[in-house]
Amino acid sequence: MKTEQITVHRWKNAASGDIEKLQQLCILSFRESFQVQNDPDNFEDYLQKSFNIETLRQQLNHPSSVFYTLSAGDQLAAYLKVNKDDAQKESKRASHVEIERIYVLREFHGNGLGAFMITLAMNYALENGRNHLWLGVWEKNPEAIAFYERMGFKTTGKHLFQLGEEAQTDYIMEKSLAPWTIYMHDTVRALSARYGIFTTAHHVPLKNRLKNFADILEHGLVSGDDDALAEVSNYHPQMLGAKKDRILDSRNLDEIAAETIIAEFGFESWDQVNSSRPSPGQIAFEYAVDMLLTGNLSALKSLLRRNPSLSRQRSVFGHKASLLHYCGSNGVELFRQRVPLNLPDIIELLITHGADPSAQMKVYGGLYTALELLETSTHPVVAGIRDRAIKTIRRFNR
Repeated sequence: MKTEQITVHRWKNAASGDIEKLQQLCILSFRESFQVQNDPDNFEDYLQKSFNIETLRQQLNHPSSVFYTLSAGDQLAAYLKVNKDDAQKESKRASHVEIERIYVLREFHGNGLGAFMITLAMNYALENGRNHLWLGVWEKNPEAIAFYERMGFKTTGKHLFQLGEEAQTDYIMEKSLAPWTIYMHDTVRALSARYGIFTTAHHVPLKNRLKNFADILEHGLVSGDDDALAEVSNYHPQMLGAKKDRILDSRNLDEIAAETIIAEFGFESWDQVNSSRPSPGQIAFEYAVDMLLTGNLSALKSLLRRNPSLSRQRSVFGHKASLLHYCGSNGVELFRQRVPLNLPDIIELLITHGADPSAQMKVYGGLYTALELLETSTHPVVAGIRDRAIKTIRRFNR
């Protein structure tokens, strides 16, 4: 990957960023992808109708559409547009999310940005209670079709794509994210949705990011939300196992929220939290965790192939978890306690790339291996995958 730090921006609406720069990215990436293969007049007609400022503004402001842009330093490198409900281009069930656009500028090809954006789309779908992704891809784009197949998409049909006066054929490809693909407890799902973009805002200085988590948690506590209360009772040092009344009757809820978040991320105080920007290596590790927890085995393989040291790298969070520890669904951030049902394959991938099964992380007042966390977690049990995952670790831990 280029040496610049990759950052992710999730647009809330048309006022969330520089819309003219987004327009330039849309046009340039589409030109790089398709201009040579198409009639010039039809091509220019499509660009003018699809990427004019007013059209982009309407799309950015649509409540059922979300844009993500990825930047390398100060340069926009890629973007993703996802749609749910009535924003989808096809009449799909409420269980579906459409990937309408996913483009990486040519100079950034081969660096895993496409796979990472698939993970962003998967997270968006899961956060919104959807269990299918779908997209349309031009029948004359074999490289893109092969990429989507590697990401787990299957061709399910065709539809027409209008480029100027020419009607082209797109394959419809779908990927299942059903509960039998990734298990998430209802509280985990609710917290993932509540924290939203901050769950993947790995480029933001950690102290700022954790303060955002604390503010969101405080709002949940003020409203008496059960999932927020569960988070406190799981992590606050003086509130472990506490009931609702005790938490809500306690001193200032803003302090309770802040202390909960600090403990959840493995720190003992705010003084231990770094306020500087994360390094590219730290960001790459967090992206790898995201791919692991969505079961995106192909993307994780790609990352490890380019950077094998990720398998032994530790989180900058206070608990110092490795990728293998995140496979335990225990002791790490609650919103990240997901169980991909290809977990045994992920564990084998990590260990064969150098992950140390005997490595320990700091949690519950002690030090624990991934195996010890896995053996005491309820999430893999409910997911029906714990025994196979344990056997996989033990097979390599002799």
